[in-house]
Parts: sequence; C-alpha cells; structure tokens
Amino acid sequence: TSAKLAATKAVAADANVTAIDILERLADLNLRLGGLQLNCSELEKTVDAANQMIQDPEKNIHAAGAKVKDLEDEADRLLEKLQPIKKLQDNLRRNISQIKELINQARKQANSIKVSVSSGGDCLRSYRPDIRKGRYNAIILHVKTTTSDNLLFYLGSVKYVDFLALEMRKGKVNFLWDVGSGVGRVEYPHHTIDNGNWHRIEASRNGLNGTISVYPLEGPMAGMMPSPASDNSPTAYTILDVDQNAYLFVGGIFGTAKKAEAVRASTFTGCMGETFLDGKPIGLWNYRDRQGDCKGCVVSPQRTDGEGTFQLDGEGYAAVGRPARWNPNVSTVTFKFRTFSTDALLMYLATEDM
Repeated sequence: TSAKLAATKAVAADANVTAIDILERLADLNLRLGGLQLNCSELEKTVDAANQMIQDPEKNIHAAGAKVKDLEDEADRLLEKLQPIKKLQDNLRRNISQIKELINQARKQANSIKVSVSSGGDCLRSYRPDIRKGRYNAIILHVKTTTSDNLLFYLGSVKYVDFLALEMRKGKVNFLWDVGSGVGRVEYPHHTIDNGNWHRIEASRNGLNGTISVYPLEGPMAGMMPSPASDNSPTAYTILDVDQNAYLFVGGIFGTAKKAEAVRASTFTGCMGETFLDGKPIGLWNYRDRQGDCKGCVVSPQRTDGEGTFQLDGEGYAAVGRPARWNPNVSTVTFKFRTFSTDALLMYLATEDM
C-alpha cells in the first residue's frame, strides 16, 4: 500500500507539472490572441476608411479640386504681387541701357577733344584700348618734341609677350612689335624728329611685316611724301593677342606696368597730338588713369594734301587730280588698300600728252 501511495504521489506531481506548463502556454496563447484581435481591429478601421473612400469618390475629387483651386488662387496672388517687381526690373534695364548710352556718348565726346597734351617728362596716362586680336594693326600719331629719346606709344598684352610700341632713339622713330615669336623692329632712317616741329607718324603691322612712315608737318620739309621703311619679325606667329584689358599708353608708361625689355624709353617730353589705333581715335583727355602734371598745348596741324577713302564694288573708279607739287621726272605714289579680289587694277597713271 505504501508503495502504491508513493507511485500515486509521483504521478500526481507529474500531472501538476504538466498542468502548470499547459497554463503557461494558455497564457501565451491568450496574449497572442489579444494582439491578433488588436490587429484585426486596426485592419477593420483601415478597411472602413478604404470603404468610405471607395463609397464616396465624388467627395474626395471635389476636395482635391478645391485644393487645386486654392493653389491657383495663391499663384495668381503671387503673380500679382510680382508685377511691380517685374516693372521695376524693366525700368532698371532701361535706365541701365540709357546710362550705358550716355557713357558711350561721353566717351565719344571726350575722344573728339583735339587739344594736344603737353608733358615735361612726368605726365603719364593709360587708356582703354578699343581693339581685338588680329593680323593687322595701324597706329597714327602727331608729335612735337625736342627730346631725342621718348616713348611715344605702347600697347601690351596682360597675359602674353605681345606688344606694339613706337619710341624715339637719338631722334629717330622706331617701330617695335612682338606677336609671340620674337621682337621685330624697324627704324625710320631718313630724318630725325627732335627739331621742335610737328610730325605725323604712321606705323602698321601686317602679319610679320612692319612698316613706318614719318610726315613732316612743319619746317622746310613740310609736305614732302616720305619713303616708308619696313622689316619683318621672326617667322612663326602672326596674331597680336591683345584685348580691351591690355595696357595702352600714349606718351610714357607707368613704372608699375609690364614693359617689353626691347623697348628702351619709358617717358615722353613734348607735345602729343591726335592719335589713332586701328582707325579709331584715342581721346588723349579720355584717359583711364593719370600720373604727374599734364597740360594742354596747341592742336597739331594736319596733312595739307588730305587723305581720301573710297569704297568700290568692282564697277567704278576714283579719279584724283595731279598734286600741286609735281616733278615730271621723279614721281612717288603711296596708297593703302584692302581687297578680297584676286585680280584688280589698283592704279592707272596717265599724262595729258598720252
């Protein structure tokens, strides 16, 4: 009997352990069922909302349309507020254009001032070059001086070695240039200009070739037609690479400016008259910066024979009368031309006897 009771107690203990395990599992299952019920409840709410949207699409479309209309109204209000700003911008553009035009007119008027500039050696002026890089350049200036060494004109690139310069060495005019392949120099050998008389200097560069002519405007040699002098720079480049940011000085150069070593002079003493670069006038009083004491002097005289410019289309011609000073034994004719024609008659000279 004792043995059976012990066995019965053991079975009862196992049953108790099993019952406790089952209760724990039931509690866990109840928790899971509770979470499932919660998820089912949220799912029901989501389904109800979806059903509501499906059941009432016109209401949703109307609400969306109302929001779009509100956005359109807001955009219209913003555009209406932007109208004054747009008008102000248009007015500013017009005003800026008018100011630019006034500045251009003022520069043109300043360029038209023909009063010459007198320098005792300390008057230095820089200018705004109206120039583009190219194969051809022309410089014309009028000068009166009694000093044998002067820097008359200097145009130099900010980035490269390219430059154009006119200077006096022992009274003779030198034309120097460099287009990237070495310095070219040609000196006008026929006479000096440090005699206190006005002279007109014409220098031009076409590719590698440089040419210079000096016209006496006063004194015993006035009116004589000069024989041009020319020379070439080292072969390679032909384009002068400068722009409106380049250095441009007429009569001396600032000590802080970059100057080619080939150019010896750096100051100017005398009177500088009308100056042209590539056919455009450089207003001597329309300078960018100035140093030293600059004064005015008399207007430079002009050539008496007068230069004529003609534009022909291939079907016409220009007839020029015989000059007042005429030597029937020796005649020199000098003229400049530009053409795109490969075959052209440039000049025909005939006398009355012919």
